[in-house]
Amino acid sequence: MKVEPTNETEKEKKNYPLSNSNFSTLYNIKKVPSISNITFSQTSPDYYPSQCCEALHASNAVYLSSILQLFFFICIGILYYMLEQQNYVAAIAVFRPALIFFGIVNLIGIFCALIGVFREENILLQVQITILTGLITFADIFALCLIFIMAIGTRSKTTSSIPGKLVNVDKFELLLGPFWIYICAISLHMCAAAMMCFNGVNKKFSTYLQDKSRYQKLKNHGTENVQVLKIIPTDENV
Repeated sequence: MKVEPTNETEKEKKNYPLSNSNFSTLYNIKKVPSISNITFSQTSPDYYPSQCCEALHASNAVYLSSILQLFFFICIGILYYMLEQQNYVAAIAVFRPALIFFGIVNLIGIFCALIGVFREENILLQVQITILTGLITFADIFALCLIFIMAIGTRSKTTSSIPGKLVNVDKFELLLGPFWIYICAISLHMCAAAMMCFNGVNKKFSTYLQDKSRYQKLKNHGTENVQVLKIIPTDENV
């Protein structure tokens, strides 16, 4: 939403006496009928997210990001299922409930985003933004914990025993090499980066809804700006 100035202005000059003075002051008042100068363009470049190369409007970009988010999580679920079947996962009682929980949270967020776009409800977009922010924070914290464990290594019995309680260390080393923990941490950070892209699209559409709502309020109620341009004393000798 932008405010465009107009060339034609309505001016009104009046003399108002000031208290405790012997001269009058001339107020040059410019009245700007603001509602006729405020425009809202739904096709503004500001509402085309850079995450989609500015090729899609924010409303369409949310649909695309929601589909990609669902596909992304399905791929993670398939990958975990394959790792579990090949006995790469040792703590199934930990990973399986966690994956189910994150799956439900993702579905709730995607559902809120889709309904929020369809009904243009900003509160539903905020639910999806909050969920994605929480997932991003969790993924980065978990990645930092993995790097911390790898950095300390065998110098601490606690950190050296944690990987073996969660996964099959020998199989992961055979598959990814001796630095498999770093690779897992990088993968988690890449997942967080992907979710940040999804979140950026949702935030862009949320901005679009806020600007549109603000414009509707101005259009319904109307506003008038009165600007004092200058004060000119009538007696220059005083």
